[in-house]
Amino acid sequence: MTPLGKRMIEEMGLRNFAPKTVELYVDNVAKFAKHFNASPELLGGEHVRQYLVHLVEERKLAWGTYNQSLAALRYLYRWVLKRGDVVRDIRGPRRVRHLPVSGSRFPRRRSQPWSRGPTGPRCVAILLNPVRASAALLLRGAVFI
Repeated sequence: MTPLGKRMIEEMGLRNFAPKTVELYVDNVAKFAKHFNASPELLGGEHVRQYLVHLVEERKLAWGTYNQSLAALRYLYRWVLKRGDVVRDIRGPRRVRHLPVSGSRFPRRRSQPWSRGPTGPRCVAILLNPVRASAALLLRGAVFI
């Protein structure tokens, strides 16, 4: 283990990182250093960007793996090497928003216990608002009386 790796493990120990997180971060930083055959202390922001592009375009890794590598490199440069300016401008991937699936076999509302009857917080909020309460009584009068 290199002195930089030991220092990184010590820093993560001080911040009470989970053992699996420590293992993943050290492994990702080691792969980064191996990719350029140089210590991360000698590499800069452009090297980080090139490595992340390599992960996405050449190795075709999943976005979760990309995020792990980015988080490990951010931690290394920001907290271990005290060179936060190196990774300040590197952004993570844009979040993909999925449209809801209509006609789902397991709708989300059924899994929430407060959506099952007239005693949940939604019902209380409706009854406290007089306009909504009158509309609710018109729709399902027997439930609220």
